[in-house]
Amino acid sequence: MVMVIHRYGDDKPASEMIFSYGFLENERGGAKQIFLNLDIPEDDPLIMAKKRVCKAPPGLRLFDAPTAERGSTDWDSPFVWWLCVNQEDGLEFEVLQTNDGGREVKVSWKGEEIKDPNDIKSLLAKDPLWDIFQLRAVVTVLDRLESHFLILRETQIMVEEINHNEDMLALFRPEVYNTINSLRELEGKLLEKGIEDLVQQVSDVI
Repeated sequence: MVMVIHRYGDDKPASEMIFSYGFLENERGGAKQIFLNLDIPEDDPLIMAKKRVCKAPPGLRLFDAPTAERGSTDWDSPFVWWLCVNQEDGLEFEVLQTNDGGREVKVSWKGEEIKDPNDIKSLLAKDPLWDIFQLRAVVTVLDRLESHFLILRETQIMVEEINHNEDMLALFRPEVYNTINSLRELEGKLLEKGIEDLVQQVSDVI
């Protein structure tokens, strides 16, 4: 007798596992990562220029990182750095006319042209005020994690109501309902760890 073992992807995030295969493994212990959307505040005076220049996905990725220097999670977002600086810091936008009569936006940081929008973090890292910019980024990410975690906490009330109402439970296929709840719980744990790590980072800086 030959036993065939299917491995569906140990490194896949929980959300991608559901998207690809429609279920979560019973032994899965974590979400691995979660992607949350971000947006530039409406009161940002450079909102239109930033959106035109920055082509990075408007969001952030929180992921498990047991080997990280601080805590057990880490985050990544080229987009968030555009939220953390403005004209008074040294960010400048200039509209130029091209040879064919069109227009293009030139962006620079303290006089140095930013040719690749993803380079902004490396430019900020060389700035004497890097600690301040980094703190702004961490606070921005922390605020986003906390707001999403609050939403998950609020949905828990709805889940408990459904669990105690047979008529409402009958509206859902059991396997789908259980999978959604498992994903919500796993992502909630990851968010909670991420919040703890970022709160500690802010405390260390302040």
